[in-house]
Amino acid sequence: MQMGFVTNRIKGVLNDNQDEKNLVDGLRNGDPHIISYIYKRNMPVIRNMSNQFPNMTIEAEDVMQEGITRALMNVRAGKFNKQSSIHTYLYGICKNICLKETERIKRNEELENQLINETNDENYFDLLKTVLKVKNRMEDKCLEIINMRFNLDKNETGIEGNQKLLPFDQIAKNLSIEADNARQRFSRCLKKLIDEVNSALKFQIR
Repeated sequence: MQMGFVTNRIKGVLNDNQDEKNLVDGLRNGDPHIISYIYKRNMPVIRNMSNQFPNMTIEAEDVMQEGITRALMNVRAGKFNKQSSIHTYLYGICKNICLKETERIKRNEELENQLINETNDENYFDLLKTVLKVKNRMEDKCLEIINMRFNLDKNETGIEGNQKLLPFDQIAKNLSIEADNARQRFSRCLKKLIDEVNSALKFQIR
């Protein structure tokens, strides 16, 4: 009922030829009619754009809501230079949100491949130091297999630059399970560790 009222008010006041200044002023003032109009006017385009990004973990509606929030904050902060329409400006913000989310997913995948891959990475030592900083936040079972994978003892008295990843067949032997089960268990624990490691790396993983 309320949404219909808002829609009717919008139809009676706004159209595609509406003065850009009114839209910007309304957004700056948090006018719910203007915000609703901008949302409805741009949602189909933002949804189509968002769907073009593979493996997105956030819904197009959430992208739009975040985009409008950022646009409103930028307008209030005087960061909107008015060189484009508010619609184009909002589209650019939403596209940037999608790009950053896609990059975050890619970083997670790359980091997971680094930690699971049996081959030794040239950046292993730096990666190990980062894992040491965050791994103790994990539950005991995950901590156990992470320690094994990185050849860490419980005391962690120090790390050597020539340490190697412990093969999964050896981990399986230590735990009296199959190698595939060891890999799967480590992978499950790794997914819980990924965001913590990425945060500590400050997006330096490429």
